[in-house]
Amino acid sequence: MGDNRGQALAREGDAGAKGKIMMRDNRGQALALVMILTAFIFAMGAASLSLATSVRRNAGLEICQKKAYYTAEAGIEKTIALIRSGELQLDELDALEPEQEIDLVPDLISSEYADGMIDYVKVSRENCSEAEEFTIFVESLGVCQGASCTLQAAINVNMSLDFGMGLWISSPIEKPSLIAPSARIISQLYIGGPLHLAATMVDGDIFYDGELIVADHVQLNGDIINGNIKGHGLLAVGGSSHVIGDVEVDGDVILSGEATVDGDIKAAGNVTVEKAHVKGSIWSNGDILVDQDSQVEGDIYPGQQIEFNAVFPSFPEVDLSSYRRGADQIFEGLQQWQGSLHLAGLTFIDGDLEIGGSYTGKGIIVVDGSVAITGDLLPAGQHDSLCIMAAQPVVVANGGKAAALIYGQDEISLGEGVSLQGSVITSSLLMGEDAEFIYQGSLVEQFPASCFITVRVLSWERGYQ
Repeated sequence: MGDNRGQALAREGDAGAKGKIMMRDNRGQALALVMILTAFIFAMGAASLSLATSVRRNAGLEICQKKAYYTAEAGIEKTIALIRSGELQLDELDALEPEQEIDLVPDLISSEYADGMIDYVKVSRENCSEAEEFTIFVESLGVCQGASCTLQAAINVNMSLDFGMGLWISSPIEKPSLIAPSARIISQLYIGGPLHLAATMVDGDIFYDGELIVADHVQLNGDIINGNIKGHGLLAVGGSSHVIGDVEVDGDVILSGEATVDGDIKAAGNVTVEKAHVKGSIWSNGDILVDQDSQVEGDIYPGQQIEFNAVFPSFPEVDLSSYRRGADQIFEGLQQWQGSLHLAGLTFIDGDLEIGGSYTGKGIIVVDGSVAITGDLLPAGQHDSLCIMAAQPVVVANGGKAAALIYGQDEISLGEGVSLQGSVITSSLLMGEDAEFIYQGSLVEQFPASCFITVRVLSWERGYQ
């Protein structure tokens, strides 16, 4: 028995020893786990802090880069504004040598801009002989804290919109101009396509590029051209018409029906005179045919070698949408302006315009729609002037009186008895009976030529530094 009890006690002792050893092992594992978790938490916290710092740094850099971009963009926008205001003299760019450029900062553009700085705005002009349309190159560097951005832009500058021309008509073949009998034009007349005049008085020189038919209906009273005629293409004068000036045509000339030319005639083609009267001489690179019922007071010189070097300007195709960008005010939808109107700056209308009344000030109204002048539209004083540019037809109601500069991309219609003073540039002109157009240079002179410059961005590139 004693031996059995001893063995039992021995077994209990061994079991207790093993339990103590197992308890020690569990405590060690727990301590190791706590240490591992603590290290992991510290590591994650450090990584999170580093990541947050990096994110904040990147976000700050991105903000500075955007500000640098906007600052560089402002340099280009300011350059465009300087061109339109006339402060940047384009003649200065003409004098530059190839690849030479001028910096507009700080003389014309301040270096300070918002939170950034315009470091430079360099401008150069392409080597081009075209005086009316050309491209300028602008490079602008914007800086904001540690970020910088360079923008390079190629900008098309169009100076072809010249209201000093008087009456300028494109008159395309598919949509010719129509001048009713008894209409009067007191202005130089530029025609880019075919035109028929019948019983019309034109007090000024005529320049045409196409075909000009003057009073081809004998039963009408005939035309009076108080000026010279110069052009490309056929010229036919008949119906008792009277040209008080010279004729110079790169084409054929036909005189008939008791027509009279007070001056000389020079033609690249043939000249035919039937029952007509020429008070001067006739020169022609071709033949000269004069019937027995005609009279030529001067000499006749057929078979000449006359050179005709006249260059006629192309009709201005203006991007009216470019004016929206720099407009002082913008209106949407139909606008009805009547009564006393005060004009100032550039207004853009995305819609149609109905206008009439007395106006003061100087203003340009660009209409991306049609224009109806419903009553008289006249300046209150001699220093007031209005310019209307329209993408769609412009109509002056019957009997109305208006004074304005008008550019019409579609057509301009002057109703019966209308009197319009100013300047007109249009694709097509419709003049009713007894309507008159009188060129008024004083209205043109109220605007600097730079007001009618159109600017269009051709390309735009950027690069962060």
